[in-house]
Amino acid sequence: MQPRLSKGALVELERRVDEKFDLLLTRLLAGAFTGKHMYIHTDPVLSLPGIFTQAVSEEGGTVDVDLLQNIAGVVKDLVNKQREDAKATTKRRIHMLLEDVRMGRIQPENFRNHVEGELLDLWGRITSNVERVVNTETQHAQTMGIKDGIEQINLVRGISDPVVVFVPKQDAALCDECRRVHLIGTTPRCWYHSEVGTDYHQRGEDRPSWHLMHPHCRCALATVIPGYGFDAAGRVTFIKDGWNELKYQRAVGGSLGGVDDRRNWKE
Repeated sequence: MQPRLSKGALVELERRVDEKFDLLLTRLLAGAFTGKHMYIHTDPVLSLPGIFTQAVSEEGGTVDVDLLQNIAGVVKDLVNKQREDAKATTKRRIHMLLEDVRMGRIQPENFRNHVEGELLDLWGRITSNVERVVNTETQHAQTMGIKDGIEQINLVRGISDPVVVFVPKQDAALCDECRRVHLIGTTPRCWYHSEVGTDYHQRGEDRPSWHLMHPHCRCALATVIPGYGFDAAGRVTFIKDGWNELKYQRAVGGSLGGVDDRRNWKE
C-alpha cells in the first residue's frame, strides 16, 4: 500500500510547527526559551525586552515603550516568516519522499524511516536559521537600547548629535571588517550619531551600522562625551574641557598620539 499524506496529517504537521514557534516567541519576548526539538543558544534569563531595558538603564536612560514594542514587532515578524518557511519546507520535503515511493526509489515500508531522517536533518537547518535571526535581533535590541540611552543622556547635556564609538573586543577572533571600520590602530574610531547607517552593514562600506557589522558581532556601542578621548593604548580618559575626540581623529588621521599629544594639539 502506497503511503499518503492526508489532510489531517497536514493539519497536525502545521500544528506542531506552530506549537514550537509559539513557544519560541512567548519565551523570546517574555523570558527564556527552549523547545523540545529547537534549542536557541542565548542566555535563558534575558528576553528581548529584558536586554533592551538593561541596555537603556545602564546608559542612564528610561525605557521608550513605543520603541521597544516596535523592535519586538519586527522580531515577531521575522520569526513568523521563519515559521511559514518551516511549514512550506517540511511539507515540500515529505511530498518529495512520497514521490520517491511512487517512483520506486523508496520502498513503502521504509517511508517512515526516511521521513524521520529527513525531518531530523531539516529541523536542524531550520533551528540554525531561527537561531541566527534570534541572536541577530536580540543583539540589535541591545544596541538600540544603548543607542536610546546615549541619545537621552546627551540631550540632557544639550548635544543633539553625540559622538559614538563601536568598541571591538581586540583578540584573535576580531574580524578584518570590524578592525577596518571601528579602529584606528588600537583606538576606537569616532563617529557622529547621524553618520551611523540604519540598514544592515555591507562588506566594504566605510561607515558602521546600528545593526552592527555581522551576526555575532562583539563590538559594543558607547558614547564619548566632550572632554574625554583616548590614551595611546585606546583607553577612555579625560583630556581637557571642551575636547572633541572626533575632530582630533579626523584631523590627525592614522598617526594618533597619546594624552599629551591630544592636550597640546591645536585645531
